[in-house]
Amino acid sequence: MPITIRIRRDLIEDLPVIGDLLREAEREAIEKGVEKGLKKGLKEGLQKGMQKGIKEGLQKGLQEGLVKAKQEDIIKVLEAKFGKLSKTINSKIKKINDLNKLEALLLEAVKSESLEEFKTKL
Repeated sequence: MPITIRIRRDLIEDLPVIGDLLREAEREAIEKGVEKGLKKGLKEGLQKGMQKGIKEGLQKGLQEGLVKAKQEDIIKVLEAKFGKLSKTINSKIKKINDLNKLEALLLEAVKSESLEEFKTKL
């Protein structure tokens, strides 16, 4: 039958060799725990950061794609109605990045009776 002996910690800490070993083991355990916690925190932080970055990147890419598509739609409508556009008009349209403004300009491109009329809205 095994025998269990319980010794109070404060009594062991006062023993010269055993107390030093106990303190060293405790210090090492704390260091390992901190290291493990830092690694886990870093890993989780990187994962969350990457997920956030990917999400923001996708949103930005989608926004840029929508803007570019609207710009191209306006140019196509104008060219279909009025022929080849000047570089100046193309450039002005491509500088606009506000989707609401581009949507309004697309409607103006469809409704305009002349290129001069559209230019007043640009």
